Amino acid sequence: MSTLSSVELPSVESMPDESRVWIFQSNRNLEQDELEFLKANLELFLADWAAHGKALFATYEFKYDRFLIVYLDEDQAGATGCSIDKLMSLISFFEEKLKLSFRDRMQVIYKLDETLVEVHLNDLKQLYSQSKIDDNTIVFNNLVQNKAAFKRDWESSLSNSWHQRFI
Repeated sequence: MSTLSSVELPSVESMPDESRVWIFQSNRNLEQDELEFLKANLELFLADWAAHGKALFATYEFKYDRFLIVYLDEDQAGATGCSIDKLMSLISFFEEKLKLSFRDRMQVIYKLDETLVEVHLNDLKQLYSQSKIDDNTIVFNNLVQNKAAFKRDWESSLSNSWHQRFI
């Protein structure tokens, strides 16, 4: 996979807690060359990302080789429908190019020891009744809205997550 030249983006740590987040969960682990391809293209995109001609202050990170998290400081400039559409178009390009899915909201990932396990949302009840998961199982809440919620609630116990209603 070819990579493009790198650009300087803000660090995740420098983003305020109120920064908006988008979490994209891959349906499989990403290989190193895929991560490099994604990083190079994300850096170029985010460096030029704008809403109505106003630059957007954004960055990203990967977690567990499965999750892409995009952060946007909306105090600097807020995202608009068109700018969000551009981000979603980039994600679609990644999905097509890498033959994966980043946006299947029916797939849930939970931790089994230190292993990530992906299941369909409708299978949680059966796994729970079979004691394969329990109230303390760590699940990933990809619906968090900002950086503070991401730090606090992204990895949470099943009992403290919206996933609980499917048990």
